[in-house]
Amino acid sequence: MSLIAPEALHQDGLDVYYHPAYLRSVAVGAEIVILVRDDLVLPLVVKPIPGSDLRDAESPYGYAAPLARGTVDWEGVRADLAAAGIVNAFLRSHPLQPWIDLPEVFSGATAVIPLAEGRAAAFTGGRCATHRSQVNRARGLGFVTSTEVAPMDLAAFRALYERTMARLGATAFYHFPDASWTALTGLGEHLALITVRDAVGAIHNQALFLRGPQFAHYHLSARTDEAHNAAGNLLFEAAADWACAHGCTALHLGGGTTGKADDGLLQYKKRIGRQDATFHAAGLICRPADHAALIAAWQARTGGAPRWFQAYRQP
Repeated sequence: MSLIAPEALHQDGLDVYYHPAYLRSVAVGAEIVILVRDDLVLPLVVKPIPGSDLRDAESPYGYAAPLARGTVDWEGVRADLAAAGIVNAFLRSHPLQPWIDLPEVFSGATAVIPLAEGRAAAFTGGRCATHRSQVNRARGLGFVTSTEVAPMDLAAFRALYERTMARLGATAFYHFPDASWTALTGLGEHLALITVRDAVGAIHNQALFLRGPQFAHYHLSARTDEAHNAAGNLLFEAAADWACAHGCTALHLGGGTTGKADDGLLQYKKRIGRQDATFHAAGLICRPADHAALIAAWQARTGGAPRWFQAYRQP
């Protein structure tokens, strides 16, 4: 067993979520470690637990899932993490890769644009009918897209993104510090900024997309107050073009904001992607006595009922 920094993780064949620049972008101010064993590679964001000398861990935001090498000895993994002072680990799976053998805490739906059959088939099927009509409408109104690969300056996009989040009343979770934006540019050609402009050149929508050797992913998006609804659909046409040009077999759109089946954002994505996927989450208790004591102390302090696996972090 060894704990290594993200930069030491060999990238060949791994999805973009394992790229050091991506990991740095989603874990600013936290320690990122990779647990490497004969049976498992496990990326983790490790954080101190307030009021104690203990730490907990979770999969980095996104889908940097555990990578199993055959059958995993989970008791051995627990022991390794416990020895590093980690009380528990909250793990998420990759929706487009097999789930490892752990009892899940919950699962969630995501949407996918399949590309393995070629670009022409990407948006076929009844579920995509609304998307196709919106695309035709946008093109008829003169909207066009541009794709900037490896953008080095995200300041303008960030400003539009922050205005979008403010308009939507987004929580602090969706606002990122300077270091996060700087780290994203380290993805180089694995990052694309796609922009939709109207017939006179005014920006309506922008989005960041990521890609690895096999999958592309929808990351962050922004739109002006006056953005035409149909213009947003063109983003995914351009993203599919970019992903196909690099041999990707799927463009993963992600899920909603609530985890519910009727989530509005999820339903919007499902109208664009013609395939569904599922991500799973699981909790790994490494130091049972400490885990139980932390939750008991939280319950005594708040009088609340635990809903989260790491309940002592529950708002």
